Amino acid sequence: MAPKRPPTTAEKGKKKATEGTSKRPRVETTDARHYLSEEHEDRFKTSISHWTIWGERKLQLDGFPHSELYNLIDICGWSKIADTPHKVYSQLVHEFYANFNQDIDIQGTEHYGQTWVRGKWIMFTPRIINSYYEITTDDIHPLPSIQDMGEVARFLYGRDDAWPLPGRDFEHSKLTDSLLILNVFVSHNIDPTRHRTTINDARARLLYHLAHGRKIDLGNYIYTLISMLGFQTDKRHTAIFPALISGVCEAVGVQISPEEPEMKSKGPINCFALENARRHTARPVGAVPVAQDQLPE
Repeated sequence: MAPKRPPTTAEKGKKKATEGTSKRPRVETTDARHYLSEEHEDRFKTSISHWTIWGERKLQLDGFPHSELYNLIDICGWSKIADTPHKVYSQLVHEFYANFNQDIDIQGTEHYGQTWVRGKWIMFTPRIINSYYEITTDDIHPLPSIQDMGEVARFLYGRDDAWPLPGRDFEHSKLTDSLLILNVFVSHNIDPTRHRTTINDARARLLYHLAHGRKIDLGNYIYTLISMLGFQTDKRHTAIFPALISGVCEAVGVQISPEEPEMKSKGPINCFALENARRHTARPVGAVPVAQDQLPE
């Protein structure tokens, strides 16, 4: 048998290059600073990044003649949630939802009660939310299952002839002045919704409950809403509580660049907002006339 030809210098070099390449670690294409995995990055790009953001608003009651809201804020200790919201980083908020831990509520899992944001696991629980808002769970009144909706209607509308309703839902524009402002506040800071034209029975019960000064476990209530949204993958959703999320993340040291843009906040909820809500109705409002371009949404 003829002896084997020794490898040439070029072949030796090719062999070494091949061996070296095979030992290199696989290069990750995911941006590890922003996404937990490629799956989470894809979730962000295909759905979450399309979500609009519905932000919290300051409750400004100067010059507002009704006292129910003052009492509610005082009884519940909601001064911080009614104050100027934390600045909002829209990119951070979208990333928070894109990376939301799907096992956050499963006891015994590695990251129970935690979610991942920009390279770190952070605690996110009802207790964290209550702590951020500086509120306690003392004297909680669980939401009752009110059967007498006639009582609720007469209270919300301020009229004895409010029941039965002409339609299936309550109408936002027919609420009493103080309850209308409460509904706007709730629609941004407690139970966010962009749709305020009509009010279903569950929301009517919540307004009735709060207007009577009955404190709820706000941390648990908000956490449930956020976690339910965190499990969604459809792009036809709205990101809620952006100021809370931005504030909690910044408080625990999540990386936020000084150049990261801030989302412009809406104006405060005040007597002008009440006028804005009533401007399409015939019933006059006891507030000073305001130019249309001054009225917040």
